[in-house]
Amino acid sequence: MIQNKEYTTISFKRLLHSVVLRNKIFQSVRDIHDQLAINSLRCDWYDLGCFPDQLIKFNYIERYKQICNTLIRNKIEHINHIVEDRIVLNTIRNFRQLYLDSSRNAFDVGNLDVLEFIQKLFPLNELEYTLYVNRGHYMNNLEIIQFLHNKAPRWFKSQGSRVLNNVASGSFQVFKWLYENRSERPASLTYFNAVSSGNLEIIKYLNDKEKQTNTPNNLILNAAVNGQLETLKYLHENMKLQCDSDIVEQVVGVNEQVEGHLAIVKYLMENTKQQLPNTLIDEAAKIGKIELVKYLVENTTAKLSSITMDSLACHGDLEFIKQLHSKHHIDCTSTAMHMAAVNGHVEVVRFLHENRTEGCRKDTMKRVAMNVHFETFKYLFENKKELDIPTNAIDFFAKYKDSSALQWFKDNTTLQCSQYAYSYAIREANLPVIEWIRDNTSLPFPANSLEYASKFKNSDLRIVQYLHANGETCSVKELKSCHKLSIFKFLYYTQSLKSDKETLISAIEKNNVPIIKFLLQNSTDEHLDYSQQSLKDNKTFYYPSRLKLIKQYGL
Repeated sequence: MIQNKEYTTISFKRLLHSVVLRNKIFQSVRDIHDQLAINSLRCDWYDLGCFPDQLIKFNYIERYKQICNTLIRNKIEHINHIVEDRIVLNTIRNFRQLYLDSSRNAFDVGNLDVLEFIQKLFPLNELEYTLYVNRGHYMNNLEIIQFLHNKAPRWFKSQGSRVLNNVASGSFQVFKWLYENRSERPASLTYFNAVSSGNLEIIKYLNDKEKQTNTPNNLILNAAVNGQLETLKYLHENMKLQCDSDIVEQVVGVNEQVEGHLAIVKYLMENTKQQLPNTLIDEAAKIGKIELVKYLVENTTAKLSSITMDSLACHGDLEFIKQLHSKHHIDCTSTAMHMAAVNGHVEVVRFLHENRTEGCRKDTMKRVAMNVHFETFKYLFENKKELDIPTNAIDFFAKYKDSSALQWFKDNTTLQCSQYAYSYAIREANLPVIEWIRDNTSLPFPANSLEYASKFKNSDLRIVQYLHANGETCSVKELKSCHKLSIFKFLYYTQSLKSDKETLISAIEKNNVPIIKFLLQNSTDEHLDYSQQSLKDNKTFYYPSRLKLIKQYGL
């Protein structure tokens, strides 16, 4: 066993030392990073020092402090020229503001060490915590709430009872500390937040401390519509709060899917007297609460109507549709097949077509095409010959995963692509479909296709190269639209009028460090000015001069 482990370790080390494999791995990591965060900062070690928020994010706290102490707290000495004085001082002011704004990032990660460092660095009148603190920072963090209590009395005063109200949706430990150490008392919203979040421990604590003197009305309803069964039980069984007779109706009518609603309805039906309207099942079906509909069908006398079948068809539960059809003999309308089709439930469409006579609607084929449900479209095309097929249906299938849908249209219909097909395929970054359109039609590329291919988070260099190789030309607007350095570099070297000033402003607006660095290293514009005043609120404003200071002082 030991020998096997040693062999595995040695083999793994050899794999890691493979340059080819290592580059492949990290290229994949970079690709994933680009897809997940289109505008995120891509920094090297020196770049990172220019952005205090990134130092906090990656937990380089000692470096964060070192840079601040050297360039802000201790100022900078031995500046030789007046012009350099002005540039450096402006850079320091900019750096100082970034450090002040990094308070928000320190709160985001709950880093008390950084918060205390900032609190000592800046005068209290500059630390406007209302700009940096949100309820998510302190709801579950006792250290943060204690820091704010001790260091930010002005912030607490401005918040009033909102802090206690917010914490009622969070940690009991934080709530208890606030109740025992602050003068703010619970309000109605405190109770509602605790109930809607299912914070039973806080509810019990309030019940013990406040003796139900401030208990607001409708707490039972609040627990029910938010799916908090254990909270509802405690309110009803221990605090003896009464349930209205229409709570089930109100729970069913909540226009969203809430986990726990089925259990709530079961409890209320079994333990309270409820008046159920005949339309209850229809209401549940319209919202798509399938499991709740099944329960109500079996356990109530509420009526089933065509609304029930029409509404359920769009959710694709074929077995339940069959049950409603065969056991309950309910009607439906053409909306049933229409909704099943536009949501791509081809088996439900097949069942309704073979077992019902209502058919579907005039616009069904158009809606199916718009939603790119290819199998459903083919079924309706083959089995519902009377349906109108819009002339632009083929264009929508340029968004399909591959070119097979377009090939099917070519083989089975007389429909022709328009330039919209190109646009859809470019938006989906689907090169094989773009190639199919070019090989099978005489359509030119649409205007601005190169710009369109460059500006999205899923933009693909291969598509940009393909468009360029087939006659599309690049201008400044394509460069300005780029987010990815690989695409930017390709376009930059393929066009003559670069307008680096304009392009750089766009990169600064996007906080795109890689493109900014590339431009500063490769620009031929002698009058390049990165410090446009209109960009002063961007993180990359003064980034090059900050970088110069970081390197100059070895930070």
